[in-house]
Amino acid sequence: MGPLPSVTCSASEAGVSFVCGPKDVEDIVAVPGSDWLIAGETGIRNPPGALVAINTRTRTWHRIFPSDKSPAGDSGPDCKAAPDPGKFNTIGLGLAAPRSGPMRLYAVERLRRAIEIFDLRMTSTGPEVSWNSCIPMPAGKTGNSVLPLPDGRFAVSTFLEDGFDFPKPGREVNTGRVLIWTQGQGFTELPGSFLPAPNGLALNPDGTSIFVAASGARAILKIALDGRGVLQRIPLEFGPDNLHSAPDGSILATGRAREAACGDIPRSDQPPQPTTMCPRGVMVVRIKPSTGAMQLVARTAPNLNFSAGSSAAQVRDEIWLTAFPSAGVGYVKAK
Repeated sequence: MGPLPSVTCSASEAGVSFVCGPKDVEDIVAVPGSDWLIAGETGIRNPPGALVAINTRTRTWHRIFPSDKSPAGDSGPDCKAAPDPGKFNTIGLGLAAPRSGPMRLYAVERLRRAIEIFDLRMTSTGPEVSWNSCIPMPAGKTGNSVLPLPDGRFAVSTFLEDGFDFPKPGREVNTGRVLIWTQGQGFTELPGSFLPAPNGLALNPDGTSIFVAASGARAILKIALDGRGVLQRIPLEFGPDNLHSAPDGSILATGRAREAACGDIPRSDQPPQPTTMCPRGVMVVRIKPSTGAMQLVARTAPNLNFSAGSSAAQVRDEIWLTAFPSAGVGYVKAK
């Protein structure tokens, strides 16, 4: 990854508006039927990490975990207690919002290699969460993105498993896979999901397959949940990070735009620059699940303070953006 640059935040910069305060947010999810977003601060530069709630109308935010109501917890991998608030480190988020029953927030916790599960409820002051349980990841594997499935299972991508190195530019080397967790059975590998840096996950609206961002292949793959493997490959001009469903059923894919100044487009007079040290725009495309057709919905100008685009969520006609590292969460009008 390279060294992380110092970043600042202002209310508006390079055509993007910001809610300043949340730091180094890697993923973000919209709470259905509300004005609220849940975002995950990684805590990599300003530990510990946290879950924060953002009001998209008032442009305000507050932390919901850890809070003064959070139990002491521990950092053990056996999941016998809530995560240690002082060591919380989260990236991928997934929200299960059934038609009846409580909502549940799933969070990838990287330090103790587990999927944390929180009960989420809406109050007069916004979302609140309480820790429910957690599922330890298999040995040698750390979660990256997590996707609750309608039948109570969940999918998790592993991105870079123990024993694998980051692939060199231009080489598609498989480094991780997608695992499906089932109550009473544990984790099993999803056939066809051993990929170059598998990252974001999103559910096909028909429930029969999932979309998987293969960051190292600059592609998104539709993979059947019944074991038939890859059904479709959708090439992109950038390496996709997180995927999330939009209100209209489409899939939002977010990533770092290719920039000639950063060496992404070959030039004989300029070597490639480290990903986190060269300003890149944030790109978001909307994908139609039934056909794979794409539409650009956001493309920000290069900005070192908000460069490595990682996630997007839509609320009304706004696209909310995260980048890593950063000192706030951005938003733009959808194109």
